[in-house]
Amino acid sequence: MQTMDARGGVELTLSARGAGYAAIQQCLALQSEILPLTRVETFFGVTPLAANAHSWYLGALGEIVVAEKLEQLSDEWRVINGVPAGIGGTDIDHVVVGPSGVFTINTRAHANKKVWAAGLALRINGFKSDYVGNAQDEAARASKLLTSAVGRPVVVTPFIVMVGISEMNYGLRRPDVDTVTSRGILRNLTHRKSVLSADEVVEIADVASRRGTWHRDAVVLDDTQSLVERFERLRSEVDAASHRRKAWVIAGKLGLVAASLWAGVQVVEMVAEVLAGNM
Repeated sequence: MQTMDARGGVELTLSARGAGYAAIQQCLALQSEILPLTRVETFFGVTPLAANAHSWYLGALGEIVVAEKLEQLSDEWRVINGVPAGIGGTDIDHVVVGPSGVFTINTRAHANKKVWAAGLALRINGFKSDYVGNAQDEAARASKLLTSAVGRPVVVTPFIVMVGISEMNYGLRRPDVDTVTSRGILRNLTHRKSVLSADEVVEIADVASRRGTWHRDAVVLDDTQSLVERFERLRSEVDAASHRRKAWVIAGKLGLVAASLWAGVQVVEMVAEVLAGNM
């Protein structure tokens, strides 16, 4: 099938769609609603990130981390990021096709949080989440759509990948959806028995890369590269602001130390003067 950019009105494959696409879209849409920082705010390291865009920003970064891990898979594997499965802007973070089968990956970013998984339960710092049900629904929808497009049953296995967490613990019951960290995803994908031939991998991956397989709107209307470039600029600005804040904190601590030393010197001099006067 011929592929062109959206302006040509021809269906595009999803191969050029970057990781975190939907999250990036939402993040940038919310960013567009706020005023830019003043020079003073920039100087003192105020974050340019809108408060309501923060979760979307972290979500996009999490998907990018997982995509970078998946790039390390051998040539036997195919990865499609940001698959627009469903109506509106919803998507599947990653669809992976390889010798071990077809997988949907639901990425969740929770910085420095403790995760516990068992059966249908998945808790973040002790709080319940609906991640398991969502991951199962994604896999079921992917299986239905791929089965229809390929013309024979396609089994899809869901994964949940946790990014940035501090601990990953499991209960006595095996999680109903395999839940791993970004460090463990490659091992979990590849250490499974082969169920697809090389030809089947290519066939299913080709079908999975077509937007029309997943979404009623088969034409890509969004400028992917422009979104990625805007997000990278935002990421650079957020990182720069973080560095400035850290620099100010260090400067403040050094100032306190210097002030303490100066005050100590003054006290010593005063004591010396008092002692001298009493001699």
